Amino acid sequence: MPLLVARTRRGRWYALEGFTASAGSLVDTLVSLTGRGYEDLEGEARRASSPVVVVPGLQGLQFPARRHVRGAVLGLTKNTGLPDLAFGVYSSIALQAAAIVKEIGRVVGEEASVIRVDGGLTRSRLVLELLAEYAGCRVEVVGRYAPARGTGIVMVYGDGFEPGRALDYSRVEGVYEPRGAGRSGLVDKWLRLLDLFTRSREAWSIAGELSSEMGLDR
Repeated sequence: MPLLVARTRRGRWYALEGFTASAGSLVDTLVSLTGRGYEDLEGEARRASSPVVVVPGLQGLQFPARRHVRGAVLGLTKNTGLPDLAFGVYSSIALQAAAIVKEIGRVVGEEASVIRVDGGLTRSRLVLELLAEYAGCRVEVVGRYAPARGTGIVMVYGDGFEPGRALDYSRVEGVYEPRGAGRSGLVDKWLRLLDLFTRSREAWSIAGELSSEMGLDR
């Protein structure tokens, strides 16, 4: 849908708002498969003892660019239970978000000191706690329209203007701080894993063919 992202003396700028539903859909899929509520699943995740690793590519990965990838679970054992799977889902969402923030910092030459978030997954305290831990910085929940405001700030600054109070983040609804140091190295391992695991387009093509062909004839 069209979205007004900035207005200055030189004119107005519009963009098309869109989203990738993989993160929320990943949690929704787990809710559907288990029949548990969102709060119950988060409680289960906090009891994990041997978390699995989940690749959250239900619709492909935007970063790194791997459109051919689909979701996967790595590290299953005979002792894997619902808590381990649930934690794998929540942690993969946080790791992927932290990886994107780290890449932005690399491009602009400065690490993030605060991440401002909104949306449905901000209801999950666990995701926000893990994001603060993995990204190594403060996470603030700022209510609705955070992406639009962030885009507007970038565009107005790029046009040589100060964004003013209309685009500030004075309404902070929650704050999450990293509890310790040294966890940001997990992001590098995550990106390395994604690179190795998702590189072969042929492997994912064969997996797709198997998925569509290996059912029983009816």
